[in-house]
Amino acid sequence: MTLQASVIGLLDAMADAAGLLRCPLRPEALIETARQRTGLHDFGDMDFGEPLAHFLEAWMNEASLSVIGRMAAGWDALRFMCNLLRLRQEEHLTPMVLDERIDQPIFIIGLRRSGTTFLHRLMMIDPANRPPLVWQTIYLERQNE
Repeated sequence: MTLQASVIGLLDAMADAAGLLRCPLRPEALIETARQRTGLHDFGDMDFGEPLAHFLEAWMNEASLSVIGRMAAGWDALRFMCNLLRLRQEEHLTPMVLDERIDQPIFIIGLRRSGTTFLHRLMMIDPANRPPLVWQTIYLERQNE
């Protein structure tokens, strides 16, 4: 066992003993934090409270997350909530975006080491195939044109 694995194992054991790994991730808290971070409040008319609660509950009860896994899961869930708020704001600021058609989307899927990254980078060279950059899929921010 490596030193890193030992330290992470010790950290998990201490967090478990303190009950930190059993504290639920609460949807209401994530939603409120996302609203505070973005300064936005409108998620639109989609009702995602119950599905979000089930998703977070599954993380807690089925995934056996470590301390680091729990931190990453909470970070991802919060980021998704912030992005939802930003997307809804963009719909308000630029309503014509809802009328844009994407006739033939391209999805690149494949097993690891099968060439998907190479294909993605090759397609990025063609201006007709403008994929989002990684940072754009992580943080949705309004771009100055």
